[in-house]
Amino acid sequence: MSDDEIRRVASYQRTFNEMAQGERFVEQVLRGKARERERWVLGVPFGLSAFAGLAFLIWRRRRIAAGRIR
Repeated sequence: MSDDEIRRVASYQRTFNEMAQGERFVEQVLRGKARERERWVLGVPFGLSAFAGLAFLIWRRRRIAAGRIR
C-alpha cells in the first residue's frame, strides 16, 4: 500500500473509533435517564405499598395486643 492509502485507512479507523465512543456515550446518558425515570415510576408505588403494609401489620398487632381479636 502507498503512504496515502495507509493514512486514509488510519484516518478512517480514528473516525470510526470516535463515532463508536460517541455512540457509547449517548447510550450511557440515555440509560441513566431511563433508570432515573424508572426509579420514580416503580419506586414510589412500591414504597407506598410497603409503607401501607407495614402500617397494616402494626395496626393489626396493636389490635391483637388490646384483645379485640379472638
